[in-house]
Amino acid sequence: MSALEFQGWLTKFAECFEKCGRSRVLVDSTTFRMSPANMDGPWRDANIIPRHNAAGVAKFAFHMPEGMPMIGKPPAPEGPGRFPTGYFARRHDALDWLATYRCAKQWYACRGHPGDARTGNQRLTR
Repeated sequence: MSALEFQGWLTKFAECFEKCGRSRVLVDSTTFRMSPANMDGPWRDANIIPRHNAAGVAKFAFHMPEGMPMIGKPPAPEGPGRFPTGYFARRHDALDWLATYRCAKQWYACRGHPGDARTGNQRLTR
């Protein structure tokens, strides 16, 4: 996938948030076949993240392949995003985090990671 094709994909993906109003997003990047060199952070910050903000995204999670350096870091806002983004090695962990009301630091603390004191998470129900 070229950089231009990836930008087109990101644009269509952002349109999905705007249309369906989902506040929690999971992207499975375990088999994503694109060179990281094709990512353009400043373009994404200027053209995509504001659309996520406007659509009401509250949490954004990536299920990543093992060994990615972002895995295990507490989810936090990135760039102009008004929502935390988390990186997870296990899909189950990403879904658990997306389903909680509590902040990211508390999610990690409940699982024995450094951060806030242990607190209970409330699962999101519909």
